[in-house]
Parts: sequence; C-alpha cells; structure tokens
Amino acid sequence: MRMRVRWKGSSPEEIRRRLELMPQEVRGEALRAAVLQGAQVIRDQAEANARAIQRTGTLASDIHAEIDEKKSTDTRAAAVVGPGKRGWYGRLVEFGHDIVVGGRKRGRNKGRVVGHVAPKPWLRPAGDAKRKEAEAVAIEVLQRRLERIWRRK
Repeated sequence: MRMRVRWKGSSPEEIRRRLELMPQEVRGEALRAAVLQGAQVIRDQAEANARAIQRTGTLASDIHAEIDEKKSTDTRAAAVVGPGKRGWYGRLVEFGHDIVVGGRKRGRNKGRVVGHVAPKPWLRPAGDAKRKEAEAVAIEVLQRRLERIWRRK
C-alpha cells in the first residue's frame, strides 16, 4: 500500500510558464526534486505515526518517498510514499486483518478465522495532515530552484 503525492506544474501559472521555457532535461529534474522534497514531509509524518504504533520499528524504518517514473512527465511529477520490502505488512497494520488458523482465508486450503486485528492507520493520516504543507514545500523548492537557474542565464 502506497500513498501517491501529486503536484501538477500548472499551478501556480508563473512556474508552469517558466518550466515550459526551459530545456527539457532541466524541467523534469527541477520539478521532480521539488515534488520529492514535498513527499519527504509526508514520509516524515508517516514515520512518526508508525513509530507511535510500533512493535519492532521495522515498518517505521522502511518508509520511503520516491518519484513514480510511470506517472511523471516534464511538466508533471508524482511521488510515492510507502513501505519498502521489509515493511510489506504496512497495509495489514493500516487496514486491519483477520487472524486465520489452519490455512488461508480463501482457496483450497481454507483456514478458520479466529479473530480480527483492528486497523491502526499510519499512512493515510500522514497524507491528510501534511498534504498542504507538502504542496507549499514543493512550490517553495521549485521557485528557489527556478530563480537560481534563471539567474545563471
């Protein structure tokens, strides 16, 4: 389970206009760096939330923020925040799950449900609480980066 953080380059208008005037490799790189900085804000909050409900600390130490290359273009960047391979069980913690004994819940080897683990959301609340701050950080980073690039020219 991962949370997607998107910031489109069309807002504010001045930044988008400047991005379109730049060479292609500068556009994508500047936007991606800004979106990744914004995603770090959400990642930090998700890590704090996971540490609050931790048993071992594996989930909290395995939360990453990275650029989603499939959804990113020159004027649009998407970041993904979520656990890596060691924190694979993050979705079970986030949404809760059934405790099954003697096999699986579905399929040929049907087991018996003996209980339920209540959900303990950690990623969704981080996104809800820090979305505006992440957008502000991304815009600020991109504006600073664009000003630096434009000063060189």
